[in-house]
Amino acid sequence: MPQAPKVDRTVLYNSKPDIATITFNRPHHLNALTGPMVRRVVEALRMAEDDPEVKAVILTGAGSSFCVGEDLNEDLVGTTPLEFRAKILDYQALTKKIHDMKKVVIAEVNGYALGGGAEIAISCDLVFASEKAKFGFPEVKVAQLITNAGFYRLPRLVGEKKAKEVALTGDAFSASEAERIGLINGVFPPGELHRAVVDVAKRIAANAPLSVALTKSLIDKGADTDFDTVMSLETESITAIYSSEDRKEGATAFSEKRKPRYKGR
Repeated sequence: MPQAPKVDRTVLYNSKPDIATITFNRPHHLNALTGPMVRRVVEALRMAEDDPEVKAVILTGAGSSFCVGEDLNEDLVGTTPLEFRAKILDYQALTKKIHDMKKVVIAEVNGYALGGGAEIAISCDLVFASEKAKFGFPEVKVAQLITNAGFYRLPRLVGEKKAKEVALTGDAFSASEAERIGLINGVFPPGELHRAVVDVAKRIAANAPLSVALTKSLIDKGADTDFDTVMSLETESITAIYSSEDRKEGATAFSEKRKPRYKGR
């Protein structure tokens, strides 16, 4: 198992059987992100990816907020355009890491998910929220722009017209509205959210890791690929799976009416 990262209280990493939890931990700042904090989240995701005991990852926030995006105070201390560009590339590296993860990443949105926080949340494979959560993309209100592939994901999740509405007004909206427009998967009472997310993570973790990784990848590719290409990718992927130890274990476990013991190979 990989060693725990150097202690840094702004990002917490907790690994239990099958599930790693990464927590934004600046609750008194509503988990606003600093540059170093973003890089530490990427480090934590790499740890989860490299740990064979981890089958799924939960990303959440401490206190009353998931994440309100960039800490704008950082921009008030003489940040140059070149330094700001480097910071944006760090943010994009985070969302790209979530996208490229072979393991499923689930956002547990316990409170505010605004700006970069909302963009990080919708970069995850699944998003579940508390009834008290608020989503929004307020960048236009502070003379900035959505990033973190938000312009890619928003129209694909909610459609072009709704994407323009939420991005151009910058207004916050409820978790129930986020679910209604297809931005997130589900909404739960605050006291039930974590248990519900862990339940989903455990159900995913019980499945064959190779199948989970390829399913995640093929759904991502299928959204932007033509029919024939997807059919070809399916053929190559399922053929590769057929020769795996896990495929044989799955068939044997089914025949013997027992739970499979997958090894990810």
